[in-house]
Amino acid sequence: MDEMQFDRLTRTLATRGDRRGMLTRFAAGVFIGVGTVLGLKRANAQGQDACQAPGRKCSDARQCCSGGRCRRGRCRCPRGLVACRGECRKPAGAACTNYGECCSQSCDFLVGGGTCSPCQGHYCQSDRDCCGGLPCHNNRCGGCLGRGIVCGEGDACCFSSCDGGVCLSDFGNPCAHDADCWGCYMNGLCSGACVDGACTV
Repeated sequence: MDEMQFDRLTRTLATRGDRRGMLTRFAAGVFIGVGTVLGLKRANAQGQDACQAPGRKCSDARQCCSGGRCRRGRCRCPRGLVACRGECRKPAGAACTNYGECCSQSCDFLVGGGTCSPCQGHYCQSDRDCCGGLPCHNNRCGGCLGRGIVCGEGDACCFSSCDGGVCLSDFGNPCAHDADCWGCYMNGLCSGACVDGACTV
């Protein structure tokens, strides 16, 4: 059904005042809404086909994702972004405001006001769920546990020790960020909590 037929159908239904006409108008509205959604999906799919993801073949930058470059016949991510699951996203340590910007699909608001977290320690079901080429081992990317995860004897924490049954470090134990230390994570004592890879609080 084209736009002209839709227009004619809606004008015809709009002139009816009986109950049957109202039901028909409602059904037509639903039908039109579904048609619009399908049309948008089709348009988006066509747009994605025209805009090549990183690693895809290209002849110039116009065929690559917004801001992407075409080098040696392949689309490359813009500066500051990395290829991640077929898209260009921010690497670990980059500033972020939401999880969708990051390769790890995690924006750590406890670090630097919003920083893309590393892929290590994230929950996974297969290697495809992990970024940066990390393997999925024991349902964790890289086989280690992230900050604040319950741990036990023999469990490896990615950035801290397993103190008090949780991946958070006590004074003198290893850390990557202030928030990996108990004093910062639990008590807000975050100024200089992690110095040279060890917790000071």
